[in-house]
Amino acid sequence: MARNLILPKSSLGLLKPSKTASGIPALFLSEEEVRKGSAPFKLALVAKCSYGRPPLYVVKESIKQKFHISVEPVVTILDQRHLLIRFGTERDFLSVWLSDNMKIQGYLLRFLRWSPDFKPGIEPPIAPVWVTLPGLPLYLFNEDYLASVGGLLGRMLKIDAPTIQGTRTEFAKICIEINIREKLHEKFWLGTPGGGGRWQKVTYEKIPKYCDHCLKFGHYELECRSKKEHESINPLKDLSMEGRVRVADVSAPDQGEKQNSGRVGKSTKA
Repeated sequence: MARNLILPKSSLGLLKPSKTASGIPALFLSEEEVRKGSAPFKLALVAKCSYGRPPLYVVKESIKQKFHISVEPVVTILDQRHLLIRFGTERDFLSVWLSDNMKIQGYLLRFLRWSPDFKPGIEPPIAPVWVTLPGLPLYLFNEDYLASVGGLLGRMLKIDAPTIQGTRTEFAKICIEINIREKLHEKFWLGTPGGGGRWQKVTYEKIPKYCDHCLKFGHYELECRSKKEHESINPLKDLSMEGRVRVADVSAPDQGEKQNSGRVGKSTKA
């Protein structure tokens, strides 16, 4: 296993045990603590296997061969329908993610970016999308300048070879990470010396479909079978709470229920 894929042993500091207002043990994490704990999974993808999957070693070898992976990935199980694939380089990570899916021994695997709030059954609305910039000034055909442009639209991932090599100059083409549920900008203002400037057109290629109802890729809400089935079973939107069971102690506590939360160092032997 590549050294950078071994989970770090360095301590991030222990979290002080806490309790909810009802006395149930609890841990409360800050955004910074989640960010630090997620660092080893920065280049990780979730492979969704809705209809079964091959053995793990077959998945790993197939990915290595198809995408010419330079550093051997780590493939592990998340649950019955999801695998976690960790990569050693950003190039390997992007090669697989940009492919969107692949078939292995007849089984379809779809690739999603892992995130700290990943939950089975809910697909994060994050996707890589290629963007073209028609008529972009030639003085912007530079990696740093193009990365700045990509940062206006999302998170910069990649620049295509003809753009960076200057062998195709009628438009620039970059790949960015976007949130499908957020507004996509179709233009941005390009200011020039002397107070001038112009609008730069932005064209998105193959924006994947995403459903705001079931929170999955592949279709829009109007096409969602889950929503249609739910509406046919529950035609009334405002349902009475009669007969519903409330389990207050098992639900996630509010932040106001924190008691004695904080950080402590590791205990030492006397």
